[in-house]
Amino acid sequence: MYGGGPCGRPVIDGEKCICHSENPDKDVALLRKEVDEQLARDDRHDFISFVFPDGFSFEGVEFPKNVYFLKAKFSGVAHFSYARFSEKADFRGAEFSGEADFTDSKFSGMANFGNARFSGSAILENAKFSGEANFVKAQFSSEAWFNDAQFSGEANFSSAKFSGEAGFVDAKFSGEASFHHAQFTWGESFSGAQFFGEAIFFDIQFSVAADFSYAKFSGETLFKDAQFSGEADFSYAQFSGEANFINAEFSGQADFQDLTMAEKALLTFDHVDLHNCHFFRTDISRLEFSNVKWPRRRKLFGKNLLFRRAVADELDPVSEEWEEVGNIYRGLQVNYTNHNRYADASHFYVAEMDINRKTNREWRYLIPSWFYRKVSLYGQSYLRPFMWLMLVLLLFPAIILWGGINPSAASDVAFGQQESISYTFSLNPADCFLFQGLDGDYWTVFFKNISFLTFSREKLSAILLSPFQEALAGLQIPLIVTLIAFFLLALRRQFKRKSF
Repeated sequence: MYGGGPCGRPVIDGEKCICHSENPDKDVALLRKEVDEQLARDDRHDFISFVFPDGFSFEGVEFPKNVYFLKAKFSGVAHFSYARFSEKADFRGAEFSGEADFTDSKFSGMANFGNARFSGSAILENAKFSGEANFVKAQFSSEAWFNDAQFSGEANFSSAKFSGEAGFVDAKFSGEASFHHAQFTWGESFSGAQFFGEAIFFDIQFSVAADFSYAKFSGETLFKDAQFSGEADFSYAQFSGEANFINAEFSGQADFQDLTMAEKALLTFDHVDLHNCHFFRTDISRLEFSNVKWPRRRKLFGKNLLFRRAVADELDPVSEEWEEVGNIYRGLQVNYTNHNRYADASHFYVAEMDINRKTNREWRYLIPSWFYRKVSLYGQSYLRPFMWLMLVLLLFPAIILWGGINPSAASDVAFGQQESISYTFSLNPADCFLFQGLDGDYWTVFFKNISFLTFSREKLSAILLSPFQEALAGLQIPLIVTLIAFFLLALRRQFKRKSF
């Protein structure tokens, strides 16, 4: 039987010939004779739906014409190592029950393995594909090794399924390499692979680890809707063209450390959550970020709360080389400033200053920098010094009332007005602190305090009862001057950025 009908050969088991019989004990010598006859043909080599028993070998065989193994079945090990396919090799729908060995084989024409099924190991190491290599919807149930393979034409692995470990180590793709909608269940390695043409990893799924370390991407590279469920390693990768990570998901650690970027290279992250992405020793100023999510960090009572933006290299450091982490933040400032995104750059300036506090542990730096951060976020926030200023102006009168005031001098109200008013002051600390006499005590001291701080220089000491209160009142002057200076500097920086 052949394609549902007789093939013209003698029937040996009631229905099928020696070529299409699935009997494992059929005559191998007779089958070899039929194969040799096909190889001797000068138009094509037809092995459609042939069934090859375990051990049948095509090792080193030359196929000078188009060869067809459509829906062929290989019951055991399929030996094609060092085979030469001069024209088209068609393995569509072929089934390999055991190991399929194509080591050092050469495909001069198109190699079509569409919908082929590899139940055992598929070994195509050092194989050379001069024409198109088609593995669309191929299924690899065990290991698949394409290490050192060379693809001179288009390499299409769209919708292919790799259930076992897959390796493309040091493989070379001269034409377009498409892994659209491919699935890698166990783990794969493209370490050292070279992509000279377009590399398409659209809607690809990596269930375990994905290793692209030392890979070279010379053409356009697309990782759109790619899902990395395990570790994604792009360390030491080289990019010469445009590379886009659009809607990519990194569930495990993603290493983009030590990347090499050519002068015209552009690496873009668009709509990507970067919580697990590391950029150690990479010039991050060269990268482009659009609608990304950075980790945020704030520590309060030992707990991480939502606050400033950060990078995984700080929150989950692989190496505590804080100077390198500072370089990442410095590069992000340059990056966002070049794109006129000053609010984003401000976050990473604060982050850089925080890292500087990790590298410089001298108290002469730590104390002033701590105050600078608390008051104005290192000059990045004008709201902070303004709020601190309002707090000081409102709180100091309450503190003064807490210690008590001199009622006999309290008839002198704010703004330099002099009138005789008889206030009933409550010297009960609880009453004063809760501002229960706001119409009298608190506002009298408040305006007297304002007068003391202005050029009118009203004497606040007239209503104070202790030297401690006078010292506290005098402390306001340098504190308020400092807060006003921080407020003006931050405000100036904000408007200066918007004027670009």
